[in-house]
Parts: sequence; C-alpha cells; structure tokens
Amino acid sequence: MATFSKSMLNEIFRALVEAHIEPQMSQIKHPSYATMKIIHLPTQSYFDIEADSHSIGSFFLVSQVGNEWQSIHGEGHSWSKVIQAVRDWAGRVVEWADTPDLWSESAGWRVFADADSQGDDNSPFTRQERELIFAQLAAMGEAVKRASQLTSAQEARLDERLKVIGEASGRMGRKDWRLLLLGGIFSLVLADAFPPETARHLLELAGRSLGSLFAIGAPMIGRILGG
Repeated sequence: MATFSKSMLNEIFRALVEAHIEPQMSQIKHPSYATMKIIHLPTQSYFDIEADSHSIGSFFLVSQVGNEWQSIHGEGHSWSKVIQAVRDWAGRVVEWADTPDLWSESAGWRVFADADSQGDDNSPFTRQERELIFAQLAAMGEAVKRASQLTSAQEARLDERLKVIGEASGRMGRKDWRLLLLGGIFSLVLADAFPPETARHLLELAGRSLGSLFAIGAPMIGRILGG
C-alpha cells in the first residue's frame, strides 16, 4: 500500500500553489513509497519526506533552499505539520529565487553579452542543457509577471515568445540561439510595446540564469547545477 495517498499529494500541490510556485516547475520523485522528494527545478531546491517506519503517521523531513542552507527538521512530524513545513519551504524558495545575486548577475551577464568575443562555438545544446533552458525561461517569465504590471494579453505574448525561444534550442546551435534570445527579448519592446523595464529585467535574468551556457569551455551545465 502506498504511503502517500492521492489526497496527500494534492495537499502538497495546493501548498506549492499557495506559495506562488508553479507546480509544473516542480518535480516529485518516489511519491508512492516511504520516501518523497519535491524538487523546484529552476533553483534545484528540494524537500525530502520520509515515513517513520517505527511510528505510523510520523515523518522525518530534510530540506534545502537554493545552494545556501539545509534544514533537518527531525522526526515525529504529523502530516499537518509536514504540509506547513512544505508551505514554509516553498515561501523561502520563492524569496530566494526573487532575490538577485548582484555579484553573479554582473559576472553572468558579461559572459552572456560578450560571448561573441569568446569564440565561434555553435555546438548544439545537450538534452540536459535544453531542459535547463526550458525551466529557466519559464522561471524568467513568472518573475517578470510578478514584478511588472502587464496586461493579460501581454502575459500571453510573453509566454508565447519564451516558448518559441525555448523550442528553438532544440534545432539551433548555442551561438545562433543566443542571438535569437536577444532578438526575442528586444522585440517585446520594439514590436509588442512592452515597457523597456521588461526587456531590462529579462536581460538581467538571462545573464544570471543562462549566461554560463555561453562561457568558454562548455560543460557549463555542471557549473550551473553546482556539480
């Protein structure tokens, strides 16, 4: 019999939504057994839940937000306390994701903007890199929506353009795709009448989250994921 029922999984879903985390930006591993791992893909934050084999209805919890800290919550948590802990963790994840790292943002954007001066690498992205691109583009879009007063039509246009840019990463080399990304961001202002602050915000986010894909020497993915 599964330790985690459908209703329990639904409670986790609602806890993420209440904290303003898009469920499609998260992944749940092993939800049908004695352990469960919730992963927030854009930040690689995680929340581990393990059923206590010696006490029915009791759980052991471990969580981490970004790459900054790990919390061990100990044993003896009831399910209601687990849900509250998930809600608190999700709130910290959103706060961490929205807080700029001025040092890495500056360095990342220089790599992103100056990629042409670092060679003509137009190699295709790996599957893992494409997955990261899709996750980061989606996170960029949500961050801009929270920070900007866009109309529903503008939000739909932003989602559409970022989706097209993401899909292009599967058929274009990294240098050509970088130019497409830059052109797509600027066209939001020039063709779609977005405020210039929107393009600036997207450029800053792109530099911070995607700039390392274009640095010299390419298994950049390990550096991004902290490996």
